[in-house]
Amino acid sequence: MKIVRPAAGLAAVVLLGSGLAGCGVADTPIRPGVAATVGDEDITLSEVDTYAADTCELLESNEGQAPIAGAAFRDQVLYSLVLGSMAEQIGADYDVDVAAARRQVEQTTRQGLTGADPDLVDDVLPVFAGPDLFTAVLNSAVTSQVEEGTSGEEAQAAATELVQQWQDDNGVETNPRFASIDVASQEAGSVPELSVAVGEAATALDGELTPEQVAALPASQRCG
Repeated sequence: MKIVRPAAGLAAVVLLGSGLAGCGVADTPIRPGVAATVGDEDITLSEVDTYAADTCELLESNEGQAPIAGAAFRDQVLYSLVLGSMAEQIGADYDVDVAAARRQVEQTTRQGLTGADPDLVDDVLPVFAGPDLFTAVLNSAVTSQVEEGTSGEEAQAAATELVQQWQDDNGVETNPRFASIDVASQEAGSVPELSVAVGEAATALDGELTPEQVAALPASQRCG
């Protein structure tokens, strides 16, 4: 079976890039059992584990899926969930119709996951749809704040400023076992540094893992 995945699905965020770098934004220590605190919402470790397992199952059903290091994969899953949470909260702050945006994004996501088990797609929608939902909500929020005729470059700057201000006001903090997340700090199109070694086999490898090194990891430390 060949699954067609959305271009901005799990790991690609086209507007602000993937901000898995630097320090957490909030000052409050993360609570036990919490993977990330995003504004007034907690994303639990159990949620990340469940979404990661379901997403991995879906990806492994795709012909030609390259293996992904487990820790990096869980970072990507958490990042998508963080973006989805930020989308909901930013949308509420700027009177964006998040429900309508979500329906559109989820419809496009389903179309992009043609060939996958529909029930499994339902389970992983928040992971695959998170980045696109964030982009759609942020675009709507920025459009409501800038003057008509604003250039794309100015709109991009306004989007970055909006996200930075939201982070400063509300906070985004991750559990130390995950890469820290700072959405506004990354340039558009940047690629996150996701290599986080887990276990003896992984920690024996220095720097970014090659595809061959990822494939050689124990099955419990990779997806695929």
